[in-house]
Amino acid sequence: MPRAMPVMRTRKQIAAAASVEQAEERARWKRALPTATSLWPKLDPAQLAGVHGNLNKLAGMIQLRYQTTREVADAQVAAFLVKTAA
Repeated sequence: MPRAMPVMRTRKQIAAAASVEQAEERARWKRALPTATSLWPKLDPAQLAGVHGNLNKLAGMIQLRYQTTREVADAQVAAFLVKTAA
């Protein structure tokens, strides 16, 4: 049986797929905003909206606003992901 050749994608196809993934991530973040706002009331809703799903940025904001370690902030973000993924 002949082996199938791997599909080669063009740069435009790769860019289009990345754009779709980013749009999906932003949509997921919009749905998760109410939960994030209730979990971290010290963070301004406009700031949370500006995160756009960047979890590294969210952890940094939590670390600064709540004066905690990065490890604690990362753990809170991980728990938030588990909560919102279900």
